Amino acid sequence: MADNKRITVCGSFGFGNTGDEAITLAYTDILNAVGIDREIDILSRYKTTDIEKVIGTTQEERIDKIRKQPIIVSGGGIVENKDLATVLRCREFLSKQFTTNIGFIGISVEPGVDYGWNIKRKILKTLKQSTLPAIYTRDLFSEVILRRLYPELDIKTTGDLVLWLKADEYKPKDFPFDITDYIVISFSSCWNDDPQWYMWITKELVSLANDWEVSLLFVPMSSKFDDDRVEHRVVADMIIDKTKGKVNVVCMDGDYTGREVAAIYKDAKLVVSMRLHGCVIAYGQKTPFIGLSYHPKLVGFSYTVGLRRNILPVHTPRRQAKDRYGFKFKDLGLVAGELNQSAKLAIEDIDYSSLEYYKRESLKAVALFLAAIESEDGG
Repeated sequence: MADNKRITVCGSFGFGNTGDEAITLAYTDILNAVGIDREIDILSRYKTTDIEKVIGTTQEERIDKIRKQPIIVSGGGIVENKDLATVLRCREFLSKQFTTNIGFIGISVEPGVDYGWNIKRKILKTLKQSTLPAIYTRDLFSEVILRRLYPELDIKTTGDLVLWLKADEYKPKDFPFDITDYIVISFSSCWNDDPQWYMWITKELVSLANDWEVSLLFVPMSSKFDDDRVEHRVVADMIIDKTKGKVNVVCMDGDYTGREVAAIYKDAKLVVSMRLHGCVIAYGQKTPFIGLSYHPKLVGFSYTVGLRRNILPVHTPRRQAKDRYGFKFKDLGLVAGELNQSAKLAIEDIDYSSLEYYKRESLKAVALFLAAIESEDGG
């Protein structure tokens, strides 16, 4: 049975994706800001996980221990057009039979896809279990799509919770401390089947390194299920070969927490990321960033914080590719010099005014949820 001083955070956790796992770290920072002492249990939408502290949906003894604990659902993969969606995978736990306090805060809604009638019906049934006055999305794209799907629901955008993430005081021990000025690169392998991607990105990164006289530091945000380090080494080797070693390239190969990544990002001249939370963490640390939009969720974040020009390309397809998650590189129409031009604008003129606004909005939503719990506990 549940410990009445604990809460459960439910989402796409447990496979070592730095961005996803950073959400639970951010909750620790939010709880500290609210001034409420609550420990966090982490529930994944997956049956089993690679991280010991994350509970899989089939681990019955561990599930029983969180029964009746308040549950907050957050992060990516929450509302999708398939049964893998967190709201469907975890609907057994997102019910009044399992707990009396359920909140959806900082959730994603998959854009650019079709939602069938049956999926829509099942998702709505779960969302209606919320004990909060609204469903709180992490970006404006998610809010718009959810409003179209369910006009009867009250929906508000509170921003990405990872904006709250605090950086470690010190960089990881394997950080190359001999470099001072550096641009961070965080890529996924989603375009590794397209030679045009490698030709384009190699030229763009070489141009960036030369124009800004910096080292290129590759920092992975996923090293288990989808290993960024493989893609990083391919691109790094191409740069070294193209420049005959004249551009300083370093590949970090560790398995880093969100706080460690934030510590690296905060002193960078620029972050270039294909990972959504690479952009979010950079913005949260007030570091200029450029996102490469392999998926519309990066565009959703950029619109939310008022920095659409920081995600390339400026115009993306309306729908995701039929045969993959997100967009194909060839469908984006990126041209030579586009990354360097956008990077210059980001470095010289970036607006962080939305940061504190969305931190306040997410704090208010979490505080509202916690206040209801404290009231029930007599606190």
